[in-house]
Order: sequence, then structure tokens, then C-alpha cells
Amino acid sequence: MSSRQDILISKFVEHLSKLEGVRAIALVGSRGARDQSKIDRYSDADFLILCDDNTRNYLIKNEWVDKIETPLLLFPQVMDDEIRILFSGLFSCELHILTVSQAERLSGPCKLGSYIDKGLLIQYDPHGLLSELAGRIQPEPPEERKPEITSSVFWYNVAYCANLIARGDLFRASQFSNWYLQLFLLDLLYDIEQPGSAKYVSRKLRPDQYNAMAVTVSPLNRERMIEGLKNCMDCYWKFQSENAPGIDPSLLEVYRQIEHEVLQLLDES
Repeated sequence: MSSRQDILISKFVEHLSKLEGVRAIALVGSRGARDQSKIDRYSDADFLILCDDNTRNYLIKNEWVDKIETPLLLFPQVMDDEIRILFSGLFSCELHILTVSQAERLSGPCKLGSYIDKGLLIQYDPHGLLSELAGRIQPEPPEERKPEITSSVFWYNVAYCANLIARGDLFRASQFSNWYLQLFLLDLLYDIEQPGSAKYVSRKLRPDQYNAMAVTVSPLNRERMIEGLKNCMDCYWKFQSENAPGIDPSLLEVYRQIEHEVLQLLDES
């Protein structure tokens, strides 16, 4: 039996494929992935729409969405090539629009190549335009990961966060202590620049690594944020020793000095 999400997806494809200017439709993201085992009732739907310029302008206006189903919310238009729609049941749909002229200019490694490499499930492509595009573009090569850069950025932001906590600017400090610092810690384990790098983190880490990360997050409470920041620093040394042992010892001494001064500041404030 088809799920509500599957029925809505079918309605999207049925309606959009009847528009004269729509040339191709595909599911991308998790619903377009080769491994369908990760799809569940919480998964959103990402569409890649290939169309002409006039149809693009029509789609951007969102006036056609009610013909599929009245949405709960239309996300404000913030990007020229993206539409976000929320339906009842908290089912989110995103439409990524690519015009034919834009597609014709793409070749070789590009951002779209990296995106569809994670999954492309073609729903409508009568002239083979999407298939041809997928065969013409490739993922961008991963950037060389340099743990020294990741580490220095991490410790710079640890110091900045410590100053904010000491000042009492806890909300601003939380942007670092509850997100940025964790991203730099993850970057010691795998490339966070790749699409979907922050998804399903618990599946990518060993239990001991995930537990070490979990205690770095804290509520907006000074004592708990200090504890979380200390745990962030402890977590760094764990990840660094296991995954980036080749960092110059003189640079590690600098990080130890920053850690010492951060602990001193937090104890005094």
C-alpha cells in the first residue's frame, strides 16, 4: 500500500509532467539514492525539475501548488531556483529548478554533479535530457583535508567562545559551543564539505566517538556551557590522537597553551 508521501510524490510528477515547458523530473537526495533503506515517513522529497524559462517563472510563483494539495506553508522565496513546501503530516517537499539553457552549459565536475551522485531517480524524461546531463557531469573532487587547518580553526573558535561565555553572552556563545565546534570535530573524522555530511552522524561514528560528541552540547546555562566547552576540548584530543596524529608537535603545544588559558579564564570568570 502506498504511503501518503508516495501518493503526494506521484501527484507532483503527474501534474508537473503535464506542463508543456517541463522537460524532465527526478527525485534526488535520500529518495533518489541507490540505497532506499534509509527512507522513512520522516524523509522529505527533493525534486530536480528541468524546464524552460517561462515555466521556471510559473513554478516560482507557487500558484500551482493547490492543484496538488493545499499546503500548510509555502516557504518564503529566498533562492531563485528553489521552492520549499510543507504539507500536512509535516511532509516537506523541495523543488530545485534547472532551466534547459542552464543544463546545456554544465559539463565535467560541478556542484550539481556532486549532488546527483548521491542519488538520482528519474520520474519523467521523455527526451533523455536528464539522463544525458547525468552522463555529462561528474562530482567535484574532494578538497584535500588538512587537519592542521581544521584544528587551528577549532582552537581559535574555542578561545572566542570562552570569551563570550565569560562575558555572559551565552546565546551568541551557543552558536559556537553547540554547532561550529562540533563541525570542526567531525572534520577530524571525515570530510564535512561533502553533501549530507551532517546527516545521520550517529551512523558514521563509533559509539565512543558519538558519546564523546554528545556531552559537548549544552543548554543556555553558564555552568553547563563551561562544562560543554571543556568536553569539546577533551573530545578534540581524543579525535586528534586517533585520526590526526601527524600534526606538528609545536602546533599541538600552541593548542595546549590555548586550552590552558581558556580553562584559566573560565575558572576566574
